[in-house]
Amino acid sequence: MRLRDELGREEVKKVLYHFTSLLNARRIVAAGFHPGHDRGDVYLTNSLTGDASWFGDAAVVVEVGILDLTLDDEFCTGEVHYRCHYSKVRPVALLMKEEKG
Repeated sequence: MRLRDELGREEVKKVLYHFTSLLNARRIVAAGFHPGHDRGDVYLTNSLTGDASWFGDAAVVVEVGILDLTLDDEFCTGEVHYRCHYSKVRPVALLMKEEKG
């Protein structure tokens, strides 16, 4: 079965990451995203090691339809940042940063 959006376009899902604190990441995985201070948008990245990784010590792995994404920023390294309304983002897992040393 193929999913289609309201205009009949095929819906394709993308796996991305949302960096936050470990406490918030656990809450998001358990209960989903909730509206925040920025119009209800969630900020996402395609990279586990890029600039966005500085925003927290854990990453929530999410699944989102590509038609729901808005491009926020692109980098020459291939890292891409997106934003998406919280109601369209489905958390699927939690990843913790490893301690170095």
